[in-house]
Amino acid sequence: MEKKEIIQAVVVADNFSECFKPFTTFNSPALLPLVNVPMISYVLETLNRNSVEEVWIVSSTFPEKVREFIKRGIEEHLTWSVGMNVQVIACEVRSLGDAMRELDGKGMIRGDFILMNFDTITNAKLIPSILKAHKDNCKRDKETAMTVVYNKISSGQRTGNEVVIATNKRTKRLLFHQRIHPTNKEEKFKFPLEIFLDNKEVSLHHDLIDPQIAICSTSALPLFSDNFDYDTRDQFIRGIVMDQELQAASIYVEQLPIDQYAAKVSDWIAYHTISQDIMNRWVYPLVPDMGVCALKQQYLFLKNNIYRNNSVKVARNCSIKNDVVLHENVNIGDESLLARCVLGKNCIVGKNCTIRNAYIFDNTKISDNCKLENCIIGASVLINEDCTIKNGTVITNDCIIMKKEEHSGSLIQSKIPDDDDYLQDSFEKLNDKAYKYIENRESTRNDSEDDLDDQEDDDNDAEVYIKLIPKVPNYESSAYSSETDSDDDENDVGVAQEDSIIFLTEVIDSLKRGFDEKSNPDFLILEINSSRYAYNIQLNEVNFFVIKACFNLPVVLDHADALEGFKQVYNYLGDKVIKNYIKGDGAMVDCLNAIVECCEESEKLKPKLMKTLHFLYNEDILTEDIIISWYEDIDKNWVKVALNKFITWLQQESESDSE
Repeated sequence: MEKKEIIQAVVVADNFSECFKPFTTFNSPALLPLVNVPMISYVLETLNRNSVEEVWIVSSTFPEKVREFIKRGIEEHLTWSVGMNVQVIACEVRSLGDAMRELDGKGMIRGDFILMNFDTITNAKLIPSILKAHKDNCKRDKETAMTVVYNKISSGQRTGNEVVIATNKRTKRLLFHQRIHPTNKEEKFKFPLEIFLDNKEVSLHHDLIDPQIAICSTSALPLFSDNFDYDTRDQFIRGIVMDQELQAASIYVEQLPIDQYAAKVSDWIAYHTISQDIMNRWVYPLVPDMGVCALKQQYLFLKNNIYRNNSVKVARNCSIKNDVVLHENVNIGDESLLARCVLGKNCIVGKNCTIRNAYIFDNTKISDNCKLENCIIGASVLINEDCTIKNGTVITNDCIIMKKEEHSGSLIQSKIPDDDDYLQDSFEKLNDKAYKYIENRESTRNDSEDDLDDQEDDDNDAEVYIKLIPKVPNYESSAYSSETDSDDDENDVGVAQEDSIIFLTEVIDSLKRGFDEKSNPDFLILEINSSRYAYNIQLNEVNFFVIKACFNLPVVLDHADALEGFKQVYNYLGDKVIKNYIKGDGAMVDCLNAIVECCEESEKLKPKLMKTLHFLYNEDILTEDIIISWYEDIDKNWVKVALNKFITWLQQESESDSE
């Protein structure tokens, strides 16, 4: 009897980003409340509704707190715990790639699995439709590594999770992937010509958002293990899309129906947007009155999207406008006005207060005559009388704000971590329970990255705070740059040329160090690939530059006989590095073109062109058919003259072989 396949899921409980710091300095980001529910609860509820039976939560930031939360949820019989086994894997990882490599090493995944982040909020029905589509892809294409899930978006403010993609129209195989800069308004995008030459019909999409949902095959984990430069999901996708033949892997795309919601809480801007979406019931049934994970109803659903617990006390002459969530034991004083806000348990709002677009965590007290707009207020905060908090201010847990203080676009925390010496001089002490960040945060974090692209960390801890205002950080473009006008075209070309020069320099440095130290060539390949993805270098360019780098090593340039110097390089790098890149007809042409360019730059090498090609021919790097075909197409007269005898000899060899 065939054993039933267990439906598994992996949830990564870290965002590997500083955007929610300092809330995440003392707690896991997965436990950050979103409309009074820990973020990871939404993911677990979604997985349970999709009949997932086994969930592995990978956590490196306060895993003991995540484990305690899961243990308590099981003891309290939260809805996600019914019929679903949830385990927490505590490990030291710094990226999604590290998490995948950790799972691969432990061998816990036995089949296809759902991959999600803790901060993905969705009511998507992944099973059976999306999972079935993935399994169909696997049957048709044995090299299927992943099916990524996107959903359509309407026009509006960009979040950095929007993507432009190209797919094979019939199979939905992903051919091109680019994350859109949230602060740019691209009107044009560059697509590689070979996409259209190699595929009969191509679908282009520029109206999709990436909520970080995927169905993965078991082959996805070894791909992360084999490529240590895959740290983010974007790097993984880009690596597979750009090197499908080299990686022997494919990625496919599925799009959620229009009535299903999915979004990623990537920063405070997204936090605000998704909170409003939840209150406006776009994520139904994951809405407050349905009791996300709870067995009993916690809120009454009232007119104008007001969600109110039975224990809430509201003064008769206060005004609650729209999109408001009031948790247990909230007390609202006279003449106060609330709109588009969330208040946690036991919060107290005094008299004559105005609260708009604010998110206030448990046990916080807002005293009389305070005005809070566009802000985040942590748990157990005391805001004294006559204060104004606005314009994206973030106040973390346990702070005290004294009377008549005004804060606009500020970050205030109750203490500075003892081990964070760098930050000691970046804060002004307001009182023993309030330290205000004193640098200009409007200019910070402009170079933050996604993944999404990749969402790599900024090493400057003083620049990790993002305001809840209509400003979002830049995100790294994915595989190809975009353009807006002719001036941008010229800038793009200049940037691409500069990146190519930097890439070549880094490859030369890597190969020189490897040659001098006789280090493992496999590590050199990892370094080259890492540089490649950092500068978005196409595979044909990598082939070209690797060969060019080999001929630009000091052992070649300084040798009296350049070819003999190259042979020394080949004896060390040939079997591993050169053969890793120069395989296939196109790569051989790249190799030939690189050698010609090196010859044109070196008077010592130029007379050695024929002998160099003969050497690589004998080493089975180049084949006679490709050499002859390339020779017939090249329009450089000096090359024709230099290789005439060699080509004649190859043709004779070819004729004798055919006889």
